[in-house]
Amino acid sequence: MIGNLLERVRGLRLLALVAVAYLYGFVLLNVLPQWNRLVAARGGVEIQSQFGATGRDVQLALEAYDAGLRRAALVFYVLDIPNFLLLALATLALMAFGLRSLGLFRTPWTGVLVLPALGAAADLLENAG
Repeated sequence: MIGNLLERVRGLRLLALVAVAYLYGFVLLNVLPQWNRLVAARGGVEIQSQFGATGRDVQLALEAYDAGLRRAALVFYVLDIPNFLLLALATLALMAFGLRSLGLFRTPWTGVLVLPALGAAADLLENAG
């Protein structure tokens, strides 16, 4: 089923999907105020870039925020859900395009297509944490 879908995502559809995914991420990080407010409060980058940050680390960062900043953090993380889904889908489509171009689409190499899904699942767990 996913193979049939990936066969159809090519050409302009592929370019549109990639453009929408990256544009959404750009707007989320550079246009909307939530991320900039978290960074200014010294919490956004610190929480996002700490591999293995514990729940206590996040709790301490959020406790230092006022109610408005905690609301901004919640809005950012809710808006981040479509971001990682779009990014995972665009990455999956690009990888499928590459495999098709190399003539490896219906081979064991197709197994690498699970990597964007694993990345999306990890990002979802990180946001939920």
